[in-house]
Amino acid sequence: MSAVRRENDVLEGSSAPDMPDPAGSHGLEAYLPALVLRHSASRASVRTAGLERFPGAGMFADIKGFTALTERFERQGPEGAQALTALLNRYFGALIDRVALHGGDVLKFAGDAVLVLWPAREVSLEQATHRAACCALEVQAALHAFEVAPGVRLSMRLSMRLSMRVVVGAGEVVFARLGGALGRWEYLAAGGLLAQVAQVEPRAIPGEVTLSPEAWALIGGSCVARDGEHDPSLVRLERIKTAPPVPREMPRVQALEPAMREFIPGAIRARIDAGQSDWLAEHRRVTVLFVHMAGFEERLAADGEEAQRLVLTAQGAIYRYEGSLNKLAVDDKGASMLAVFGLPPLAHEDDAARGVQVALLLKEQLGALGIRCAIGVTTGLAFCGTVGNGRRREYTVMGHVVNLAARLMQAADGDILCDGETAHAVQDRLTFEEVSELKLKGLEVEQASRPRQHRPRTMPVRAGLVGRLEERSRLERRIAALHQKECGLLLIEGEPGIGKSHLMEELRRHARDSGVTVLDGAGDAIEHASPYHGWRDVFAGLFGLEEGGSLEIRRRRVVSRLSSMPDGSSIAPLLNPLLSIDLPESPLTAQLSGQVRADNTLELLCTLLQEEADRGLCSFSWRTSTGWTRPRGRWRSRSGSG
Repeated sequence: MSAVRRENDVLEGSSAPDMPDPAGSHGLEAYLPALVLRHSASRASVRTAGLERFPGAGMFADIKGFTALTERFERQGPEGAQALTALLNRYFGALIDRVALHGGDVLKFAGDAVLVLWPAREVSLEQATHRAACCALEVQAALHAFEVAPGVRLSMRLSMRLSMRVVVGAGEVVFARLGGALGRWEYLAAGGLLAQVAQVEPRAIPGEVTLSPEAWALIGGSCVARDGEHDPSLVRLERIKTAPPVPREMPRVQALEPAMREFIPGAIRARIDAGQSDWLAEHRRVTVLFVHMAGFEERLAADGEEAQRLVLTAQGAIYRYEGSLNKLAVDDKGASMLAVFGLPPLAHEDDAARGVQVALLLKEQLGALGIRCAIGVTTGLAFCGTVGNGRRREYTVMGHVVNLAARLMQAADGDILCDGETAHAVQDRLTFEEVSELKLKGLEVEQASRPRQHRPRTMPVRAGLVGRLEERSRLERRIAALHQKECGLLLIEGEPGIGKSHLMEELRRHARDSGVTVLDGAGDAIEHASPYHGWRDVFAGLFGLEEGGSLEIRRRRVVSRLSSMPDGSSIAPLLNPLLSIDLPESPLTAQLSGQVRADNTLELLCTLLQEEADRGLCSFSWRTSTGWTRPRGRWRSRSGSG
């Protein structure tokens, strides 16, 4: 893993970039905050993770009403998506323009919220906080109860008005660039400033600007404020006695395109490269994962290396199943990730299954690194598109399906909760434990369930297979040949629905009745990039690893089986990617990498199969995701036999 580099070249927060707002512009610069652009200005690519610490002020604006707005337009199809985009851009554009006038840097859009930073380097933290407070008052005055579509109503009693809660804080900012898997980097802010916002924001009142105690201590002498009516510990800002100096203008940062692209989601890059930037807004059926990572903020603050390892692990799991990491943030929910399956350019019929599989993998892998995850998984229609204007925009996903995933995450309590639509879409692959009468904040009572274990891949055997006399005769002859120590390959192929699976079950039944050990493996379109995936069930059966068994039990069984082999315990870590046992590297395997490691792993697997065959009659069967088949070719073991 690349070392995390700590820097002092932070963006100076005393000025506002002079960024024109070209109508319809989709320049890459608009998709990144100034902090990232400054880093990308002199680099062709991002080679290492980075961690910066600096004092700064921040404004967190949480907008209410987006979910109802999104649901109102999603029923109108493509025209509704474009109309919704125009309304959202009108709203966010007004906010972004006011932020720019006050020298702020829009760091992130979190669906229906915006985080803005004022780094304090050339100016004092007091001056930065002063500017943030002035901006907050202006934004609140202009956009609270903002009627995004005059004359249009969501219902007979509810007009399209958006309300806003605004919080201003001041303190240390930890700004990190993390990841790098497949050349994709993430950025996020954490630290004392974000912790203040997380504490104050849930108690803030729509229509008002609330100051954290730290912000009030800095600018209280230049402000008029009052205590909260229901919470005296909060400070409600009413007006600024003296406005701060207007920030000087700064030339627009000219960042290098290759470095910028590494921070930009694939959905944006693919559409821009295809010349389809005008069609970035749409309603899509997606599967959403909201992942809470307890303890991540502390890891980031204490050790950037460990945070980098966690993000790389999460990226690896999400990208392995061809999903998108849409957001990585620290906000009022703590440290969380938003992963989405079904965004362009990657969309699959089985995105719900991919999403649940990733949730299970994240819980296991991040748990092994000491991070307790709570995950909400939902499937449904969401607005997917860019919001903002030519100064600053971001690709986002919003709607009921996203809000529901966030609420399920909050209710999961260290587990995984799926909505009914996701569970229904994956019921042929997994078993679920239903959670009845679940009450979620701000939403009606929802039915949810926990994924528990994979369903058996084999189909139930029908009593007495009718017909197929010639095929059954050939199968019986092949099993009889095994008793004569004759091995070979039998390929069953045909059109979908012709009965291959039932015929294969007949073979398995007959083989077992004849005293033949049968080990099964299966291919899966979801796992096409996973090494040896088709062999995982074969070797799990060979080692007697039960589905859902504990990690420690699986490790003991593998090590025990290999103990009879020369250097068996030393080479056991070679089976980590195949059996998910996460054994520590031994001095022997630590020296193996690349092709040498692959060759030794293959030789070990072949030896295990050879030993199983030498101990008695053994048959292996494989199937693809659309039927049964067996891979072509021969495997070589240490003895050289096939």
